[in-house]
Amino acid sequence: MHPLVDLRDEQLPLYVANLRAQLLEDVSLGLRDAASTPAPLQPPSPLVAWLSCLARLCWADDESRQAVTASGAVHAVVACMGLHAGNSAVQMAGCMALMALVRGEGDVCLACQWHIAKVGGVEAVAAAMKLHTQDAGLQLAALACLVPLALENSMMQASCCYELLGQVVKVLDVHGADSRLQTKGLVLLGVMAQGNEAVLEPVRQLQLEAGVCGRVATALQRYGEHTTEVLWAALFAASQLTVEGSCFRQQAGAAADALRPVSS
Repeated sequence: MHPLVDLRDEQLPLYVANLRAQLLEDVSLGLRDAASTPAPLQPPSPLVAWLSCLARLCWADDESRQAVTASGAVHAVVACMGLHAGNSAVQMAGCMALMALVRGEGDVCLACQWHIAKVGGVEAVAAAMKLHTQDAGLQLAALACLVPLALENSMMQASCCYELLGQVVKVLDVHGADSRLQTKGLVLLGVMAQGNEAVLEPVRQLQLEAGVCGRVATALQRYGEHTTEVLWAALFAASQLTVEGSCFRQQAGAAADALRPVSS
């Protein structure tokens, strides 16, 4: 190393270990400022960049997730989604930022599930899905966010079902030709109903009343022989409606009937 270009960490103005923390602080501050600025005065481009940066920083790092929740940035994400409801890029980036907080295992991601619910994150994602039904990219981001948000948490599963079941079914209907959305939507339906807790019996009832069995059958008939991902997702969704001990096993026969042409 040349003596005039000393790149040792202790000689740098910021230690490398602090760069992530500093960036998180800057992003959180930017989001909090954006959340308090009326939408007409806040251009969406830097907001999308902040949300995307937040998603990358928290993608696989529990310390970053804890720092974000402690800073109030999660509430800011939800607030920004509300302020820019008509901007699909902001909505998509917001969904990805929320997903990054819960896409893992352990106590930190579980705490983030509850924190997102507390600040209205489920409602924010639901609003984005309802307002941008035709936007396949946004719908995919929203579904990808909701799967880990509801995963293995019976209260969150029920909350997501009550808030979003109708919209998820609508996505399956509107985007029948998109195998990615069929896969992710069916997985989410399965996640909503997964488990033996008593609170999930009404979830299964609501899914049956909403015609989930018919959507499973349609997906199997359209993709079952050609797309492994859709086949697996459809079987997963159907299996949760017929889970051992459920009082709805007989009512879910339509999905089982649809398997015959696939397996023959």
